[in-house]
Amino acid sequence: MQDRNLTALKKFISVMSTCRHQLISDVLNGNPELYDFLYEDRDKKIGELYKRRYELQWLESHLLECEKILSATDFSQATKREFFRIFLQWYQKFLSAWGYSSTDAFFFSAEIESLENLIGTNKNWEDDFKKLRMSFRRETKILNEQIKEAEI
Repeated sequence: MQDRNLTALKKFISVMSTCRHQLISDVLNGNPELYDFLYEDRDKKIGELYKRRYELQWLESHLLECEKILSATDFSQATKREFFRIFLQWYQKFLSAWGYSSTDAFFFSAEIESLENLIGTNKNWEDDFKKLRMSFRRETKILNEQIKEAEI
């Protein structure tokens, strides 16, 4: 049993390390998903949507990485389930440090999808507004030219 706990702990540390390295890489390499909420000149509420989406994706990546590591091992299904159970105990503590409950983790994917829909709707609205503004500028320019021609 102690060997299983030690192996599970090593796998948990590996997952945490991999995901932490990804976060560091995202910061150093300017990942657009991360920088959308840090530096984009947007409404604060939209910036919060980007932030929440990135945070949830990063937290969810821990579970996905654990599944990836466990699927790559040749352990029996019972052993994999035991490791995953142990991992979830540590993961729950990790989530609580971020202000999430253990049940929140099961809804990360759904919430990420909802946030992506809200962000997409906002992007569509911004694009439509830019098109409308450009159309107004074009029409204003054409009208000004017609006025100048009529004055001559």
